[in-house]
Amino acid sequence: KYKGRVKRFRDNQRKLGLCIKCKNKPMKNQSHCESCWYKIASLRHFGNIKMASKLKSLAGKQNFECIYTGEKLTPGPNMSIDHIIPQSIRPDLKKDIKNMQWVTRGVNSIKRNQTHDEFIELCRFIANRFKDV
Repeated sequence: KYKGRVKRFRDNQRKLGLCIKCKNKPMKNQSHCESCWYKIASLRHFGNIKMASKLKSLAGKQNFECIYTGEKLTPGPNMSIDHIIPQSIRPDLKKDIKNMQWVTRGVNSIKRNQTHDEFIELCRFIANRFKDV
């Protein structure tokens, strides 16, 4: 019963052109408004929505640019939280916002469990390998 009600609510919200979680206008080509998107990101990374404003603030401090590429970050399509010191190395820093930065999804996929310095070294290695191409 509950899942059916939620689905009907979300379908109705979409038809009305509203966020599927609240009554705000969703971001362009998205199902969620910006506020709900940050709440979902907070829930995913911290287990609650309390850090949503801090995640948004972090993006603002970075001028909504990827730390590594300088690409413009847009909540939803290309924004991804990166742990500066990977969770695999320091699990105790998993929920420390000081150990987080916003990057593009592609960068985060490539960086995986590397530290910042390891990732930069990899980028240099790749760039040097193809510098004459």
